[in-house]
Amino acid sequence: MSSGIKALIIVLALVIAALTLASLSMKIGQQPSGEQQVQTIGGFGTIEALSTTKEQQSFMMNFDGKTLAVTGFATVYAEPDRVYLRLAIETDEPYKNATEAYSEVILKAQKIINELKKEEGVVSIKTEYVNLHPMFDYVGGEKVLKGYTASYAFQVEISDLSRAGEIASKAVTLGINRLYGLSFGLSEDKRKSIEKEAIGKAVNDAKAKAEKLAESLGVKIVGVRNVILGTPTTTPYYPVKYYGVTLAVAEVAPPMPIETGKGVAVSATVTVVYEISEE
Repeated sequence: MSSGIKALIIVLALVIAALTLASLSMKIGQQPSGEQQVQTIGGFGTIEALSTTKEQQSFMMNFDGKTLAVTGFATVYAEPDRVYLRLAIETDEPYKNATEAYSEVILKAQKIINELKKEEGVVSIKTEYVNLHPMFDYVGGEKVLKGYTASYAFQVEISDLSRAGEIASKAVTLGINRLYGLSFGLSEDKRKSIEKEAIGKAVNDAKAKAEKLAESLGVKIVGVRNVILGTPTTTPYYPVKYYGVTLAVAEVAPPMPIETGKGVAVSATVTVVYEISEE
């Protein structure tokens, strides 16, 4: 090997060594002082490794094993103070044109509604739906229009449960020929009152569960961190036997028996996060 090549190799080696030393010096100079260290991982970014301070330990303890979350449930059955009758009048036979069918059922429904509004205990009446249907026959394999049928349905809200059966029977006498729904509910004031009762019982249920868990875990409840209240739900009572009953119009109909069953269910859910400490 010539002396010139040897000299070039020596110079390159010295340059590489100098660059390496400079790089190390820069890393040492940029090293953060104190408790924070920064490491570059594969050129993709940095990860900060913090040493644990007393303040950080307190934060971790507050959110790690120092709370106990439980959910309480409660359902209260209340005696209903509302009955909802869903009634309908339907044409028995198809009419030749739509106007006749529609007019017939509307006029009959209006007459019945006007009479029911006079009844003691009727709070409100609202329309549920109005239907107009074409009827067809098949003659020689062809679809032929036979006529039109119509129906009008409405809901009657009754506050006096003792009169609900009598009012339903009168509706039949007036011309109603279909009972498609009967349910029991609560007035606004009573619903709010029962909801408060259900929420209170749900809170007591959560507290009892938390105390039992704390005793089993050997910890002590020292406070409440958070409370989450679910939306209370009211489930009306629907007697299944009254669904979709077709009624024959009668001059005098006997009073319909009305039984409220267990009542209207009002449910509440409460989640409570308790703060705990070791015994």
